Amino acid sequence: IISFFEEKTDIQTKIGDHSGWLSDDTDVKYNDLRYAQLIGTIALTAEFRHQHPIEETEKDPTKTPKLPNKNFKEKVTQRMFNFFNDDNKLS
Repeated sequence: IISFFEEKTDIQTKIGDHSGWLSDDTDVKYNDLRYAQLIGTIALTAEFRHQHPIEETEKDPTKTPKLPNKNFKEKVTQRMFNFFNDDNKLS
């Protein structure tokens, strides 16, 4: 799977260890590597939200929201979502 992903995305990948993100009182079952992707996604989302807080403002329905420029993590995430999209053709 790692070789296939690297070939399709041109992104170097490695197997990671998510145990550093868990607290001491975390249930033991979450140490299983099957949870690594989920925990990594949650950790990156929390970091992103900390750096880019959601502003509570009144919405004007006549204005379209201005989207911020995508940073590196967002570009990689978007490529990953597109990679797993059912419409992709494997060649």
